[in-house]
Amino acid sequence: MLWAILAPVGALMFHGIRESTGWFVAYLTLLVFSAVVDVPLTSTAAQIPEPAIAAFFAANVIMVSTILFLVLRHFVSETETAKKQSDVLLTHMLPTWITERLKEGESPIADRVEMVSVVFADIVDFTPLSESLEPEDLVELLNSLYAAFDGIADSLQLEKIRTVGDSYIAVAGLPDGRSDHALAAVQMASLMRDRVHMNNKESGWQPIEMRFGIHSGPVVAAVIGTQKLNYEVWGDTVNIASRMESSGFPDKIQVSDVVYQQVKDTYELTHCGLAEIKGKGPMNTYILGEIRQTTNQTTLRNRTQRT
Repeated sequence: MLWAILAPVGALMFHGIRESTGWFVAYLTLLVFSAVVDVPLTSTAAQIPEPAIAAFFAANVIMVSTILFLVLRHFVSETETAKKQSDVLLTHMLPTWITERLKEGESPIADRVEMVSVVFADIVDFTPLSESLEPEDLVELLNSLYAAFDGIADSLQLEKIRTVGDSYIAVAGLPDGRSDHALAAVQMASLMRDRVHMNNKESGWQPIEMRFGIHSGPVVAAVIGTQKLNYEVWGDTVNIASRMESSGFPDKIQVSDVVYQQVKDTYELTHCGLAEIKGKGPMNTYILGEIRQTTNQTTLRNRTQRT
């Protein structure tokens, strides 16, 4: 009876739930039948010594228990490995704090953050570039560039939101805000531009240029989707950052007046006049310059060198 249980367990392992059900029903049927017919056939049946009975009983229980334990141990190990892989995948797709909230069963996840800075970057004349390169070369170019951007965002503690085509969006100040969000966003854009220059020297491909736009303000951040989860941000802050980029200039970082007020003591900025922002009308814009000769310079340069 003990050894027979390995048949449905083995079927469950190698054939799945549906096929193993029949094996388990057969096992139960034989178990009942064996119990019915398990009576002495004659009164003179040979007596088995008690030590032998005990030895066989112990051997049967030990062997079957060991096999079942090893089988279950294997499946638990596989489950734990799959869980770790799932956690790693979620971490790559979503911010860590979002992953933890999802594990705790929180749904829906939506937050309003009162002040962040959004960095919006876009490759200039991307369509002609994509037509001039082989698909493999284009993917290699974008992957090497955006992988470097991911590293910069991670080192400066910005949250990458997404890439859309050739556009790259990151936010400083998620999830709980930070006092230096504008400075962090400006530094992120500066390092991204430096990386583009480095790639142009190293790659040997056609040089590329990017436009950068930054704006600060409130956003709504949430997880959307059921099959493919995405962490997104919405609001005028994102839209204006996008307009700062699209109305800007190649290889320049254009910021709004809100960002200017927060970084003007640290960076030199050039006033560009008014830009027509869809839905908002004319807005003051500024082009980011060099770091001012202030006490903040050493700290920023050290952080840049580490990045």
